[in-house]
Amino acid sequence: MAATMMDARITTDKTGATEKTEKVLAHIEELANKRFLHIVSSQKAELLERLVRKNKPAFAVETGTLIGYSAIRIARNLPVNSKLVSIEINKFRAAEARKNISEAGLADKAEVVVGEAANVMGSLRAKAGFVFFDVADYLACLKALESNGCIGKGCTIVANNVMWFADKLAPYLAYVRKSGPYSSVYYDFGFDGMEVSIRNEKS
Repeated sequence: MAATMMDARITTDKTGATEKTEKVLAHIEELANKRFLHIVSSQKAELLERLVRKNKPAFAVETGTLIGYSAIRIARNLPVNSKLVSIEINKFRAAEARKNISEAGLADKAEVVVGEAANVMGSLRAKAGFVFFDVADYLACLKALESNGCIGKGCTIVANNVMWFADKLAPYLAYVRKSGPYSSVYYDFGFDGMEVSIRNEKS
């Protein structure tokens, strides 16, 4: 199904924020500016949080942990007893992400796994209610999850950087917009965009 264009102005909602978590997020934002690390913008992070709160997934998956910023934003909004698996190919960044997640008080909700995203996703078996693709072969990752039966009806899948890498992501976008099982919406942030797709059929 083709995506419709939507305004991405996001209202601010209450989150599961604590003073400790906010301090860690502010520290990561400062580091990202100093080290030119590409973390998600505050507007994109607010959309992620809103979608997680709406969907209430028991299990969530993320690619491209970097140093844990989006993992923290996602994990702090998960329901009690829910879990996020965040995949990072760089072991040094993964270690830094684990430290940040622990200091944010979310070590029990977010696990960082080192590996190539599609390979790790091919090993997962739990049903994912929320998926965030950032820096990976999105289509290969999605198909790996589908082949394992990990994408159930109602699963929310968010793809980052779909404006910046429109050509590279064209096969993925065509798949979620036109293949049938998904309803897909493009969120325009001006400087970039995110594609949010909902699985309509059982895997």
